[in-house]
Amino acid sequence: MIDFFRPTFDVISQLRTGEAAPAILNFSALFLIWNLIYFTVHFFENLKATEIRNLELNAAKKEIELMSFKNQLNPHFLFNSLNSIRALVDENPKKAKEAITTLSRILRHFLSAGRRSLIPLKEELELVDSYLSIEKIRFEERLQIEKQVSTSALEVPVPPLMIQTLVENDIKHGLNKSMQGGLLRIEAEIESEILRIKILNTGAIEPNDTGGIGLNNTKKRLDLIFQGKADFNLMEKGGMVVALINIPAKQKQLTYEIVDH
Repeated sequence: MIDFFRPTFDVISQLRTGEAAPAILNFSALFLIWNLIYFTVHFFENLKATEIRNLELNAAKKEIELMSFKNQLNPHFLFNSLNSIRALVDENPKKAKEAITTLSRILRHFLSAGRRSLIPLKEELELVDSYLSIEKIRFEERLQIEKQVSTSALEVPVPPLMIQTLVENDIKHGLNKSMQGGLLRIEAEIESEILRIKILNTGAIEPNDTGGIGLNNTKKRLDLIFQGKADFNLMEKGGMVVALINIPAKQKQLTYEIVDH
């Protein structure tokens, strides 16, 4: 190490003895070489870190696409829906026909969801409305639904099936286990350029709720798409389970990407 810095010490000594010009030239050359080595090493370190980050993002994207594919159609929901519609055929044929149309619309949404990374909130809520109308046939008065959505929030892009997954999770782990049923409430508004989505349902958080596949999928999708600028939290408040999602409302850099499969 001392030998490496010896030219620098020699330059300082020459400056003291008055041999300034050669000393400055030698020092400049040494300084240039040192900086070249330093920045070259850091360049390749940053390049390597970027490559690793890209590999991680690609791996996460593939994992999310796989999980989305697996969760595109819940067989239990389809089975329950068909049973509910079958019960309506004799009792209320008109309502049964409407339910079949609604179920077809839901299936169409599920099949197209994997082709886009983002859809307008309005479109996602239309899917949720269709989904809840089918569940309402099964739960009847046990399922109470409330919505409070700001008009300005409707065009903000969100990941497809994100809210639907959380609503399905609420019904499966909350309302479905209660004889009395309960309330499901969806809120969405823009505050300080952040889209704040809140989904509340009657019940309590179970030990496995925070680590379920659907919830982990939601967290990973938000992190991947919005690069750490969105967040998701699950909590209990006043006898309700509350899911909170914060997404940037201004997304000029984001597009409704078509994903090739």
